Amino acid sequence: LNSSEDVQILSDHDRLSEISKITSLVNFWYLGKLASNSAGTLIQANDTIPHLTEIESYHGRFAEPFIIQNAIASSGISISDGFYGFVTGERQGDKISDNDHFHRPLPSSDFGYSWINNATNGANAPAQHILGHAPRNGMMRTEIGYHDAIQFSLISAVECSDCFLEGYPRSFITMDINGSPNVFYRDQVDITVITTSGTPSHDTVYFTDLVNTTFAGEIIGCCDVETLEYRLQRINDNDPFLQTPPALPTLYYSPGCVVSREFTVSSCGSKTDTNLLIMNNVNTIQPTVQANVTYYNNSVNIQADVTTTSDLTLDAVSETGPTPGPGEVTLIQIGAIEFDAITSGICCDNPTYSTGVHDPSGVTYTPFQGTLPLSLTGGETFQYTPPDSNGLVSTIIRSFRVEYCNGLFTDDITITINNVSISTP
Repeated sequence: LNSSEDVQILSDHDRLSEISKITSLVNFWYLGKLASNSAGTLIQANDTIPHLTEIESYHGRFAEPFIIQNAIASSGISISDGFYGFVTGERQGDKISDNDHFHRPLPSSDFGYSWINNATNGANAPAQHILGHAPRNGMMRTEIGYHDAIQFSLISAVECSDCFLEGYPRSFITMDINGSPNVFYRDQVDITVITTSGTPSHDTVYFTDLVNTTFAGEIIGCCDVETLEYRLQRINDNDPFLQTPPALPTLYYSPGCVVSREFTVSSCGSKTDTNLLIMNNVNTIQPTVQANVTYYNNSVNIQADVTTTSDLTLDAVSETGPTPGPGEVTLIQIGAIEFDAITSGICCDNPTYSTGVHDPSGVTYTPFQGTLPLSLTGGETFQYTPPDSNGLVSTIIRSFRVEYCNGLFTDDITITINNVSISTP
């Protein structure tokens, strides 16, 4: 040591941190809790020190280790209590009081400051390594190396009761907008579903990308119970909450239709957050259109009794003959045959109807304006024409086609009637 002040500090110090003030000190070994044997086990007070135990220098210009030579275990070299008397932040023994000969500043510990005390207390407060004041540089060395002299709680260790923000759930929806994932937190998400041939924009989703839609939630702040529950339902329904995130129902592309769903996340004592998802041009019902024909079968009464969506073949019979059998119709019954269409899951307007006339060259469809049902005869006069002497049968074939959404959904049906012909004026 090169000064009387350093000698005085070394002679009178009562805490390890004061040693760091001695700049001329060559080596200082802390022969207390920091000593460990070759196995890394801490050596407790009154334990016999194993041979060649190495104690690193706490402070000094050379910081050379101190190696204990104790080849004969019976030599009695052991660790004794030093001037520190605490373990994991708790003082051992009775409290220390000042007297006329020994005085400490007030507060005598950094933990006497309220802001430090408040920040280092609580259920998740870490163990402290000092009782008095921290070193000037705020660092100290223990058996685990150098670290902060005062241990403050990390935010990750703070319980919800210590959280500054009252918790609440937040719901969000992830959808592919024009092929790229987008997360929506807003209360209402209004998107338009298009096919790959459609023109994309900032709020369009390709129909093939709907399968990538996900629903999720998170908790903002802290809650006593941080379990999330989910619900995806039609507007104003009261479906139960589930433990797992939901998925979209099966959807079908159908222009003009709209499907709306409320996605709700619940947590933090039944607090909820809801997103309203509005999807244009889809339906939960598979869009279909079926052309059909209604005719009279096995009945002399003018009363429709059969409707079919399959192609149909009938034989005309004389009105003066026997009662028509199955598959037979009279001219009066032919005049009552009608075409119609049944739709499901289709929302677009302005359907197109066409009638088809068959001839040896094929079928020619002609659109017509009007409403259904449509008469088979269409203003033409049918006449009964039985087979000739050579067995040649006169046949009329008519088709009916219905189209919705510019031909996206279409169906047609054909009826063949034997033993009839068109009467010319």
